[in-house]
Amino acid sequence: MRAKEFVAEAATSIVYHYTNTAAAAKILASGQFQLASSTGTQAETQYAIPGYPYFLSTTRSKTGDYHNRYVGSTAVMFVLNGAWLNNNYKSRPIDYWERSWLQSDGTRGRESEDRVYSRTPEIPANAKSIISVHVLIKEQKEYRGAEIRSALISAKTQGIPAYLYTDEQAWKLQNIRRAVSPADAATLIRGPGHFGNRSRPSRNYLEDWLELIYKKNRSELTASAAKKVSSLITYGSRYPGEDDGLGTDLSNARKPGNGDYASAVKINAFMRQNRLATPVDLKNYLVGKWDKSAATKSLEEVTIDNQNGAGAVPHNAEVDYFGLRVLMRPSVFLKLAEPLGEPIDPKFEKYIADGGAIGAPFLGIAIPPGWDDGDFAQPAKVMQHDGRNRMTIVMQQEGDEPMEVHLFPLGGYRARNLTADHVAALNQHLYAEKSNNVVRGPLFTVSGVKEAAL
Repeated sequence: MRAKEFVAEAATSIVYHYTNTAAAAKILASGQFQLASSTGTQAETQYAIPGYPYFLSTTRSKTGDYHNRYVGSTAVMFVLNGAWLNNNYKSRPIDYWERSWLQSDGTRGRESEDRVYSRTPEIPANAKSIISVHVLIKEQKEYRGAEIRSALISAKTQGIPAYLYTDEQAWKLQNIRRAVSPADAATLIRGPGHFGNRSRPSRNYLEDWLELIYKKNRSELTASAAKKVSSLITYGSRYPGEDDGLGTDLSNARKPGNGDYASAVKINAFMRQNRLATPVDLKNYLVGKWDKSAATKSLEEVTIDNQNGAGAVPHNAEVDYFGLRVLMRPSVFLKLAEPLGEPIDPKFEKYIADGGAIGAPFLGIAIPPGWDDGDFAQPAKVMQHDGRNRMTIVMQQEGDEPMEVHLFPLGGYRARNLTADHVAALNQHLYAEKSNNVVRGPLFTVSGVKEAAL
């Protein structure tokens, strides 16, 4: 499926959102539309706006194809204020089914979808965003009556006009002259007062991923999450272009009604905070976090002494005050630093091979002014380096395994000035020293560095 060019950058002044009675009752009671997520779903990602992982599907037509072809015994249509949505959110018309109605011999109509995008998983559902609510019930169903009663009461409480219909055609056309009162439909909207999730909750496949994101030690992991770590370490680094099933799990949890939707929201928030654009990026981040064997191996065989080791500078000894201590592969460091232009001293090679201690290599980095205002579009730039010989020797002798590197922000910054957003932006991409080339990440990992360096 190929994404079509957008013909406009906003929704129409009035749009419609079709849903079921259970969802409508929850929306009106909570005062929020819970949005679907595009993360992990290729068909949705192609339409997504970068940085806006959530969307609300609406239509420009109250008789559109999606909700007009088949209507069950109950249904709800929200009439939304498209102008208010445009003023507060990003909106775009899309053709999800790629004009399939043209080849349907009249069996399909235009869907006319306007998609509303958000950085967060909710949009207010109140008298500002909702113009009216139209509820259909054709026959009495267990629990549906309670859901409809709740929706009507919540709408009235918020001052939102709500109309009840027993005739499908009147509901489709929103012919309020043929709407009925709750009293007139009492036999249809009767039923038990309890409603909600009436099915057995399914397994939450994202819980393991959340453990790997937020926990730090294997001893804290459940058996299932520990198994996931083993899979990541065995296969994750071997296949850096694959996501180990994370995309599928996120796709299955993308809609608000899914049992693991809340977990998907947490993962989306973590990805956004750490500038991880895709499930593959997150999987590789977690491989770097949990596969400490390579990092520990290199740090054991290469002795790091930030006070007395060869090449150590005063800032190395006080890195936790002046900057950031990370694990970085030598190949990445050498891409970021100015190319080495002189041969390496064989005596230094032997010194390291014999276990001689070295200070951690470092990079001095200029932070763009916009970062302090929350604009991280511009990459930072490497302006200084120290340790190209050390990194070249280590890579030759021990392989391209992560080892301790210090990042020192220039211009008066200290470690205390580096927020999580600063660190995530540094990890995402950097301009190489004396170059306009951007080296893209993830460039390093932070987890486990201090422990490994001791």
